[in-house]
Amino acid sequence: MKTTMILPDQLMQKAKLHARENHTTMTRLVEDALRAYLGAARAPVKKTWRIEAVGKGGFVSPDLEANWPKMRDLLYEREK
Repeated sequence: MKTTMILPDQLMQKAKLHARENHTTMTRLVEDALRAYLGAARAPVKKTWRIEAVGKGGFVSPDLEANWPKMRDLLYEREK
């Protein structure tokens, strides 16, 4: 099957160099890489979340309660 792929220039240059140095074709290189990638047992990425109480009596401080964009930004900032 023929297909077209759009790859970053630097990645394509590295792949061509690797194929040339290993006396193989780009087709064979991509085949081998896909087989290795798809055949490898990959563990699913599990995200864990913590709920933290804020202030005296609840999970959300009053100034954040109605400010979902700010709350979302704080959640994703902690995740980094």
